[in-house]
Amino acid sequence: MPETIELELLLPDVLALRVVLPPDVLPADIAAVIAGKPGPPGGSTYVHTQTVAAAVWTVAHNLGRRPSVAVTDHLGNLVLADVRYLDDDLVQVAHSTAITGFAYCN
Repeated sequence: MPETIELELLLPDVLALRVVLPPDVLPADIAAVIAGKPGPPGGSTYVHTQTVAAAVWTVAHNLGRRPSVAVTDHLGNLVLADVRYLDDDLVQVAHSTAITGFAYCN
């Protein structure tokens, strides 16, 4: 058995954590909460409504970041689409066929 157990976690520009303990000091279950630096203020979202059927939608969300994007058809069914970030305010959503629906940017 080793004399010590070493755990090192490095997250560039956020946090560095190093723990060195003898094996007999470690509890059976180790749980750690590691908090990084706070992110930007949240809560800003945008819903894009595509009323004209198109295979490619250009969504100007103007959130100033690259949000997660969920896409539904006009009936509310989840659609798997190809999402491409053009910049921090513009997303292109591509489908295999022309559809109408919604893009939810969070």
